[in-house]
Amino acid sequence: MTNLPVYKSVEEVLDIAKKASGHRILDFNINNRSLLKNKGAIGQIIEEGIFHYPPNSNPKADFEELGLELKVTGIKKLKSGKYVAKERLVLNMINYMKEYEKDFETSSFWIKNAKLLLMFYLYENEREDYNFMIIDSIVHEFSKEDLQIIKNDWKIITNKIKNGIAEEISEADTMYLGATTKGSTSEKSYRQQPASSIRAKQRAFCLKNSYVNTIVNRNFLGESCKSIMSTEEISNNTFEIAMNSRLKIYFGKSESELFSTFKISTNAKNKFNILMSAMLGIAVDINNTDEFQKAGIQLKTIRIEENNTIEQNMSFPYFEYEKIVQEDWKNAEINSFFSSTKFMFIIFKKRNNEYIFQNIKFWNMPKNDIEKYVKPVWKSTIDCIISGNIIKNMHAKKTFTNFPGTNFNKVCHVRPHDTKSIRKSNKGLPLPVKDKFSGLTHYTRYSFWLDRRYIINIINN
Repeated sequence: MTNLPVYKSVEEVLDIAKKASGHRILDFNINNRSLLKNKGAIGQIIEEGIFHYPPNSNPKADFEELGLELKVTGIKKLKSGKYVAKERLVLNMINYMKEYEKDFETSSFWIKNAKLLLMFYLYENEREDYNFMIIDSIVHEFSKEDLQIIKNDWKIITNKIKNGIAEEISEADTMYLGATTKGSTSEKSYRQQPASSIRAKQRAFCLKNSYVNTIVNRNFLGESCKSIMSTEEISNNTFEIAMNSRLKIYFGKSESELFSTFKISTNAKNKFNILMSAMLGIAVDINNTDEFQKAGIQLKTIRIEENNTIEQNMSFPYFEYEKIVQEDWKNAEINSFFSSTKFMFIIFKKRNNEYIFQNIKFWNMPKNDIEKYVKPVWKSTIDCIISGNIIKNMHAKKTFTNFPGTNFNKVCHVRPHDTKSIRKSNKGLPLPVKDKFSGLTHYTRYSFWLDRRYIINIINN
């Protein structure tokens, strides 16, 4: 292609994109690209077949004269009728040796992605030919509030590069803008970094799945959320610092005093969510705020006893036996969860028989801990399921399993998700292999947990 088209306005490009809605990807496959061999060909087909320019690695935006970058991304339709993002939105590759030398306004991320043309296709699991339907297109520009957080995210990523620890970058380090690994696990996908002889896995900037979900919800359902912070509050601070500043006036107050002040029932199931919202002066559940939705932040209440211990381990969503045995580690749900989730701990410390609001702490699990502790638990769990060796012994009131328990590595373990066992019935979740000891074909729900000893170390550090 020597004569590339010139588009006069963003509106013209968007109009062309919207006219593709209702058509399938392969309707535009003018160069007969194979989707089966190269799933990345979806974007290439759109570039060539709709906009008539060849795929390229231009460091500037695709529609350079308009400062507009094209991204084609999948969404899924749930049984409820709601749409969700299929995955994070991968943007441009990070050059470790150059990106850290720039400021945000001259960064490769901003030059490439300041304005995005998002074309959504409907991902259907049953379509093995990947010939998905294009359903809508929008132009996305970052709000002032989002841009402040994204700037800080970019600084967090580039500071790790600058300090020679690019190998420690995690998506959970940041709020909206992530740095996802790209390529195989082979040595050829590792890259040189400044200030260190250690080669780091190549990565690309991305918008987190949770952030893309809010774009999808706003576009397809008209949903929007209330922000916690104003632009002014986060203009010179991180979101974490701004949250601490907003809440510190309540540090040192007792749990009972806070519930009484804000007239919150101590019997309410989500009483701590309600309390956080009240202290922040917002009228909605904190989990439904703009920042928590976009960053996918998980709120957890930590209650520390007077002897500096925690009585409860921390639970996470249950896994399905038939699904988990089909996973590989790279795409395992538990790996994705800890690799991309930021936690906000609300910390209460017991003193004179009262739990005192001590502080808050934002935390994400270090990559090394995920690999060293979570991965072996995940693997051991799968081994038990596929070998049919879940149950070790059964007594009238208690069942002993071969799942990795609290002493497996004292960080992560597997235990029942339900408070009541249903082991004696043929209910629960289906097993891919019948349990050898009991003969059960279904078993009660289990989930991954973090050990209370690990959690107290996080708090203390």
